[in-house]
Amino acid sequence: MKKLLLILLVYSFPLFLSALTGCDDCNPDPIRFGISNYKIYLGNAEKEDQYMYPPDTIAANDTVDFKKLSIAITGTLRSVVFHSQTKTGAEAWACDPAVIAIDKIKSIIVTSSASYNSTLPPGTHLSPVLSIARERWPQQAFFNFDTTPDRPAYYAYSIRLTQAPESSGLHRFTVKIDLLNGQSFTSTSAPVYIKK
Repeated sequence: MKKLLLILLVYSFPLFLSALTGCDDCNPDPIRFGISNYKIYLGNAEKEDQYMYPPDTIAANDTVDFKKLSIAITGTLRSVVFHSQTKTGAEAWACDPAVIAIDKIKSIIVTSSASYNSTLPPGTHLSPVLSIARERWPQQAFFNFDTTPDRPAYYAYSIRLTQAPESSGLHRFTVKIDLLNGQSFTSTSAPVYIKK
């Protein structure tokens, strides 16, 4: 019996190796996704430059230091069908496939219901006082993100304030996201009291 198992293992090993391909030798079909909706909520993050998803949520009318406020953007994903045929029928991969966002961001506009400072009255895009990050991507000036061409639409972003408001006060943030495919999403947060 042991001899039979050994012979079976020896002869089936090459077949197993042909199905299991290493990351250096393979490129499994990527997983493609699109965005069907974006929503926002407010979070309380510990560090200024930290990407927090999901952050501790902030309830309506809570008070938060501007350095800890995170405007979290979360997307609802839709899968994109991609057909691929294999020569051997079934394949097992030694590495994870790439995850590719097929939608592209045209713009993200963040406004507040209250004046942030003398140059940013209510309803003005707050980009000069914002930074943005996504998973495995550090916070960067919003201007850098805004001027980058061909921005994939990922499922989660964290927007942070980089400067204190001119005075403490109640703010209600609205985020409008436009995709290149014509989709547009607008979401408004609960009011929050921001300390300078």
